[in-house]
Amino acid sequence: MINKNGETSKAAVRLSYLYIAIPFLIFALGFMRAAIAVPVALVTAVCLFFMIKDAPALYSPPKEKKTYIIMAAALIIIFIWVFFSGIGKLSFQTEDHRCRNEIFDLLVNNTWPIKYSYADGSSLVLIYYIAFWLPAAVIGKLLGLYAGYLFQVVWAVIGIYLFFMLASAINKKFSLTILLIFIFFSGLDIIGAVYNRMDLKIGEHLEWWTYFAQFSSFTTQLYWVFNQSLPAWIITALLYVQKNNKYLVFIVSFSLLASTLPFIGLIPFAAYFALSRKYDCGKGLLNRAKAF
Repeated sequence: MINKNGETSKAAVRLSYLYIAIPFLIFALGFMRAAIAVPVALVTAVCLFFMIKDAPALYSPPKEKKTYIIMAAALIIIFIWVFFSGIGKLSFQTEDHRCRNEIFDLLVNNTWPIKYSYADGSSLVLIYYIAFWLPAAVIGKLLGLYAGYLFQVVWAVIGIYLFFMLASAINKKFSLTILLIFIFFSGLDIIGAVYNRMDLKIGEHLEWWTYFAQFSSFTTQLYWVFNQSLPAWIITALLYVQKNNKYLVFIVSFSLLASTLPFIGLIPFAAYFALSRKYDCGKGLLNRAKAF
């Protein structure tokens, strides 16, 4: 991932491709009938192979002592952030973790696909955006539920670190400042809360000023809806760094199983990137803004 003299590298992008694809491959092989699972997994693997092969080369920091120090510090900061988020049951958990823990328990303790049948012939099937948990659920099935919860922490740390590497490559600067801004940026809810004359008290949730939508901070997302937000962060960064439109739809498609609601929000971004790269309209808008 790190080359001498700040040369380019494809490693961060390639590993991010694997990160978003592995849960889907687990889902295909674990939840689908064999007649469907095998061709779906093969087609996905082939497409993934070519996408990894054609991955864009991005900025990579120089191979020096300072870089390794930043890498180690970033990992420590990310682990602390994830530790206090409640992922893996290592610390206090917000209310939303209750149902998420139950879903993960079902994934570990039951055969896939998860289905309950009743005496009257009716049945219930688990339908949820479960991609984030699937690698940890495999570990849980092999080594036990507690090991599965611990691997949730590992999987979250890996994902956030990959996003940090992508963000650093986009900014062409390998610095902890990028990570700290990402962690502590508070979002735009304060503007809406003040505009709506919301009663601002300690402990109040600013995110609910609209009652139906939120502009939550990244920390809020990690503490409450980590299973949706983390994959969406990586997919957004991957859409940004693409050099052409060849794999845009394939990349966005992975968000359906991981971030169903964010998938809707990703569509306009994917459309913009596709049009701006095809017609170079993004550069034209930027030049007009500079001229103005």
